[in-house]
Amino acid sequence: MSINESSPLKSSASETAPNLHIEVWCTLSFESVHCWPDAPEAVMFLRVPHRHMFHAKLWFRVMHDDRDIEFILAKRKAQEFVEQWRTRPETLTWSCERWAIELLNSQGAIRVEVSEDLENGAIVSLPQKG
Repeated sequence: MSINESSPLKSSASETAPNLHIEVWCTLSFESVHCWPDAPEAVMFLRVPHRHMFHAKLWFRVMHDDRDIEFILAKRKAQEFVEQWRTRPETLTWSCERWAIELLNSQGAIRVEVSEDLENGAIVSLPQKG
């Protein structure tokens, strides 16, 4: 089926999604070291600094289908944020939850997922409206 006047599909970006909820996402990964000084005895090894590959996925709400947010640019901006922060002493104790909160607040995302080594992680999101 081609896109034409009789088709339910529209060719114009402004006509495509007036009643749809559209999100775009980007991913990034970064190496960092962290620890949990107050870890319980059962996982006391987490008290000492250890390396992870953190993986983040950021979702953004968009209003149309024509690059309302260009995800390549969103990824670059998130990578710049991470590079500015990942080696600072204050991030040594940041959890996946904290990384997700900081990325959410700094990037204009609506939801952020951060995992350690693609194994365990956290998702933080803004409350749904209405």
